[in-house]
Amino acid sequence: MYALASCLGQLKWLWFRRRVAYLIWLDRFSQASTAVGAVQLLFHLVYGGLWRSWACLGALGILGLLGTGLFVQNIVAQSTMTTISGGSAQIRVSRYYNLSYDGEHFGEETPVANMIASVTNGFAQPFVDLGSPMVPGELMRGAYECETSNCSMGLYSSLSVCPVCKDISHKIQTSDDFATLPDGSLSLSTNGLFNITSDTHYPDPTVLSPAEIGPLIVHYRAMAWGNGNITPIAVECVAYWCISTYQGNVVSNSLEEKVLYTHTDNTTSARTSYRQTSDIIIRQEQCWLSNKLYIDQQICAFVVVAKAQRAIQNFLAVGVLGSPAFLSGWQVWFGNSTRSKTTSVAAQILGDPCSIVDGDLSLCNKPLYAGLEAAFTNMTTFMTQAVRIGISNDAFNIAHGNASTTAYVFEIRWAWIAYPASTLLIVTAVVAGTVLQSRGEKSWKLSILPAVYHGIRDLNDEDYKRLVTPAQMRYEAETMSVKLDLWGEGLLWRTVKDR
Repeated sequence: MYALASCLGQLKWLWFRRRVAYLIWLDRFSQASTAVGAVQLLFHLVYGGLWRSWACLGALGILGLLGTGLFVQNIVAQSTMTTISGGSAQIRVSRYYNLSYDGEHFGEETPVANMIASVTNGFAQPFVDLGSPMVPGELMRGAYECETSNCSMGLYSSLSVCPVCKDISHKIQTSDDFATLPDGSLSLSTNGLFNITSDTHYPDPTVLSPAEIGPLIVHYRAMAWGNGNITPIAVECVAYWCISTYQGNVVSNSLEEKVLYTHTDNTTSARTSYRQTSDIIIRQEQCWLSNKLYIDQQICAFVVVAKAQRAIQNFLAVGVLGSPAFLSGWQVWFGNSTRSKTTSVAAQILGDPCSIVDGDLSLCNKPLYAGLEAAFTNMTTFMTQAVRIGISNDAFNIAHGNASTTAYVFEIRWAWIAYPASTLLIVTAVVAGTVLQSRGEKSWKLSILPAVYHGIRDLNDEDYKRLVTPAQMRYEAETMSVKLDLWGEGLLWRTVKDR
């Protein structure tokens, strides 16, 4: 930019040395080192038919240099390249779940601690977004290993707990004092806020089709009202055993899992019953492990031991050794509760989606239903992670992946060089042309000072006195033809009457 501005300064004087021109051109050349001035000079050169000149090319160069920064910054592109490092990468899956605590007698089994924690935390988890339970990857921290913090786990199949829910609010029968389901399984008084119940029986097939349900774990129903101020709502859900096929990646040491599809056994022979003694076996024609597809009846058989099934059902729906079932017998009225821990859970499920003021939930129909369903769905998500985390580390309960490293790669984008290169050629040509034209001149003049020190000899004092304002000077300059000539040992302006 400096070299080009210098050349335009010299071309300004050469312009008047080689031709007779209006004095206004002195001003146009002086401003040409700026973007606006370059546009004005270029316009007057082209409009005046003087475009075949070094000054025209110089003005183009000034404008071209303004945009080179963007192109120069994009010549070198930075990208990342992922390479397999050979480091350790693995994640837990579950093909065989058998964890429980024995009771003194048959049927008194209880779940292990991490399953109990998953159920209680999952059901009572505060919901930021009722439609999106906690990301499973956050629950799996500690159950996967990625040596490089970035790993591809590929595809893998694992035992899971799947939910399905239906809105059954239309089945509720109401009176002045009560809302109840037709079979009498669930009711709520007008001052009631919340009530749930659960059992181990399959639901009415007209509500939840058997085709949607695999080996049953628990059958759940919940109702919410609100001091009689809104229409009561109810939801019916089941949790059942299934096989989920995942695609997993660890990015910056954080697991990202996506469920590609699920499979279950919904045949009559796979239906469960409370206190059954036979194991639950779900077979899949093909399954994934360590990103490898297996077609093997033994590998693709996923098992829940009967004792572990009884333990989970005891805790969720039946109760054992005098302890109430977690999902049964809860009722919350405005101001009190049948069980102390119910109030805090109800506050999470009912209080997060809307504010409970004096038992009035009149603005909360839709969020309330979402809360009742999300509580159950979130619970099954937590249970699935407990099933995967709690198993042994044998070869078929671990899925292996690939650890990768990320390297930065710099690439020259040749197409982005064209613009800066062409601009550089213009600048080089202007500099060379100016130097060649300036041969024989006494000095290289860059500034406007010669116009100050070399006066116009043909103007007398009276002519100068009448040029008071810049507007008057500009008007005079647009009509006064001048030329810069040698005068003695220096240069001096002279006016030319006839061009």
